[in-house]
Order: sequence, then structure tokens, then C-alpha cells
Amino acid sequence: MRPQDQKTVLENALHELADKVRVSKANYQGAEHASIRGMSATDDEGVTTMPAPGTPPRGLSDFG
Repeated sequence: MRPQDQKTVLENALHELADKVRVSKANYQGAEHASIRGMSATDDEGVTTMPAPGTPPRGLSDFG
């Protein structure tokens, strides 16, 4: 393969990879924004990060 042909193949591959990275980044950002909107929508439903009241499961009661 001639050096010019190798350059062209490599250039095309890098452009294709860059396109895939851009699409992946856009999809990731879209999913992240959707999950943030989903979490914001549950604020009024009493969702909390606090542990549920009650007795801890056996084995965990030693820690607290």
C-alpha cells in the first residue's frame, strides 16, 4: 500500500471514530439529562435517601 493510500485510510478511520465519539457523547448527555429530570419529578412523591425505618437486617445490626 502506498503511503498516500495509508494516510487516506487512517484519516477516514479517524473521522469515523470521531463521529462515533460525538454520537456517544450526545447520547450520554441526553440520558443524563433525562435521569436528572426524572429525579426532579419525584421530589414531591416523598422519595428520600434516608434509610427505611425498622430493624436492620441480620448482620448489619453490628455496625450501628
